[in-house]
Amino acid sequence: LVECINGVLKGSRHLSIASLVKATYYRLAKVWTVKGKEIEALINRGQSWATDLVRKMQENMTNATSMRVHSFDRMNQTFDVVGPRRLNQAAHANVFRVDFRRRYCDCGAFQAWRYPCPHAVAACMSVGVDPYTYVDECFNLQRIVNIYRTEFPPIANSNYWPPVGNERWLPDPTLRRTPKGRPKSTRIHTSMDLHYREKGQRKRCTICRAE
Repeated sequence: LVECINGVLKGSRHLSIASLVKATYYRLAKVWTVKGKEIEALINRGQSWATDLVRKMQENMTNATSMRVHSFDRMNQTFDVVGPRRLNQAAHANVFRVDFRRRYCDCGAFQAWRYPCPHAVAACMSVGVDPYTYVDECFNLQRIVNIYRTEFPPIANSNYWPPVGNERWLPDPTLRRTPKGRPKSTRIHTSMDLHYREKGQRKRCTICRAE
C-alpha cells in the first residue's frame, strides 16, 4: 500500500484528496492482480510454499547440519539442541530447548517467524520428521492466492458518493512550519516587561535611548 501511494505521488504532485484516494485504489488493484497471477503461476509449477520461506528453510537446514540433538523426550516432543559454540561464549549458552507442542525455541525465532528455526529443524531431522510440518499455514500458497483473489469494484463518480455526516476536521495551526524570516523570540518575559506593558511605556535602546 505504501509503495502504491508513493508511486501515485511521484506521478503527480497536484492531486486533490479524492483524486489521490482514487489513484491509489486503482494502483493497488493493479498490483493485486499481478501478485495473484504470480502466486497462481507458482502453484501451477507444483510449489506449495512461499518462495522466501523455501529459501529460509533451506538456509536453516544447512545450518542444522552443524548441530546435534543432545537429549530429547519424544513423548512430550521436547528436545535439547546443541549448536556450535562461539568464542568467549558462556557455558551452556549454545544449548536450546525446542518444544514442538507450543512451537517454541529458546532462541525466539520459532515463535516469532512461525516456521522452524535451525534448532527446530535439527530436532526434526533427528527423528525423521519433515520440518515443513511445523510451518504456519500463512505461508501456504493456497492461502495466499485466496487473499489476492479479492476483487476491487470500480469507484463510482464523485457526484454519486454519499454525503459525509461526520464532524468536519480542521487543521491544527500549531503544527504549521515556522515561516521564513526573522525567528520568533523565545525569551522568557520577566516582571520588568510586565511593568512597562502596564504603564504603556515603549521599550528604548539602552545605548541611544531611541524607541
